[in-house]
Amino acid sequence: MLTAETFGERVNEYVELEAQIKEGSKMVSVLKKKKCEIGESLLEFMKEKGIVACNISQTGGKLIRRPQRSLETVKREYVEEILAKELQDPNMAEKLADLVYQNRNVREKEILKLTVKRNTGEEIVIGDT
Repeated sequence: MLTAETFGERVNEYVELEAQIKEGSKMVSVLKKKKCEIGESLLEFMKEKGIVACNISQTGGKLIRRPQRSLETVKREYVEEILAKELQDPNMAEKLADLVYQNRNVREKEILKLTVKRNTGEEIVIGDT
């Protein structure tokens, strides 16, 4: 449980952790970009040579080339289009799309936002938890 005496210490610790996370995130971003570039060249080579999988001696695992499917975000226009096609009634399709979008569940939770002041006096958000 925090006390008035320990609150300031915890705020300072929080700010320091945020700075460390920001620095670590930059490093992770650079590593992910490099991994993506290498992955694209490996995938291109494997496609050209007809390679589906290759053994990885360091880990005993395999690097496997395979398709990945994912669903796109459902957009309002798409919902209306499908409903209009099925119902043969564009007005009813619009009303049903309104009903769906107006009754979507909203998740809400409390978070902390960390802001800093720039030299210009402007306050900017640098992180949230």
